[in-house]
Amino acid sequence: QTAVDYSNAFCLENATGTVRFNAFLGGPDNGNTVSLGTTGNMPIALYTNNANRVFILGNGNVGIGTDNPTYKLSVNGNVRSKEVVVESIWADYVFDKNYKLKSLNEVEQFIEEHNHLPGIPSAKEIQQYGLNVGELQTKMMEKIEELTLYIIDLKKQIDSIQQPVCTSKNKNHE
Repeated sequence: QTAVDYSNAFCLENATGTVRFNAFLGGPDNGNTVSLGTTGNMPIALYTNNANRVFILGNGNVGIGTDNPTYKLSVNGNVRSKEVVVESIWADYVFDKNYKLKSLNEVEQFIEEHNHLPGIPSAKEIQQYGLNVGELQTKMMEKIEELTLYIIDLKKQIDSIQQPVCTSKNKNHE
């Protein structure tokens, strides 16, 4: 980290000098940085109408609409975005030869007992704990890939049934 030169900073300190708020131009980008910050582990709050709107904790967690952000970004409200990129593992492991694909009977039994797909959180779990978008995307892709394997297997079964039927029809027409 680059040491900060506070010589041209606008500074506010509390009476004991233990908390300092700085606003200055400068920094590592040839003086092209506007910086606001505290010198200690104190949070920064931006507020309007006498209520916190943005809250930055000393650990870097940012809250919008909350003053207790427990993630790098915690938002208490709706979020609208053009794009969200989630980095996560992907479900191609389903196509691995050692992958244990449940039988359709096992899946049916699980659904009858639990009212949701195996490996997918229930509505109650989502309401209680929220939704991990990256994890659920992976789980949904896992289910799509499993469905693809079931369809391929069903196609093979249909083909094996149709072949004797077609052969039998050909013999009857001779």
